[in-house]
Amino acid sequence: MLSLKNRSLFTVFSFVLTVCAEMDFPPNCILPKSNGVRCAETQPSIQWYFDPVLVKCLAFKYQGCGGNANRFKKTRECESECIPMDFGWCALNSIAEKNKHGETKICGFHSPEPSKKVEPCSKGYRCSSLAFFSICCPTEAEGNSFCSISRLLRIL
Repeated sequence: MLSLKNRSLFTVFSFVLTVCAEMDFPPNCILPKSNGVRCAETQPSIQWYFDPVLVKCLAFKYQGCGGNANRFKKTRECESECIPMDFGWCALNSIAEKNKHGETKICGFHSPEPSKKVEPCSKGYRCSSLAFFSICCPTEAEGNSFCSISRLLRIL
């Protein structure tokens, strides 16, 4: 069972991970969960919202009216809208570098797809090996210290 102290530490740790990893979610996905309000026209229903700290789509009871854009009828809709396809490839779930077409930049010796060319990583990224190919991941996330003190001080 988590004590209040442990829950507070978990909240701070989650916040630091989210901020330091610089997650870049669509604007509607970072809106707070909103249950909406009861109304005569519709019945309450189970819907899904995206939690940017947990990086998960979670169920909640939607009251039927109002609310905000962080609400999806199906978990699959929530995941496809809010979780990047390359999520989890780089350390701390940081976002891999994108090429000029908005695709994950492939580096190293070979590409998983013949149509994708291998490119060098830009400054601030380094080539990180996966099982069958490599991608450009943020240097800070891949290094020994994922979040510099100066960056934390700017935030706090």
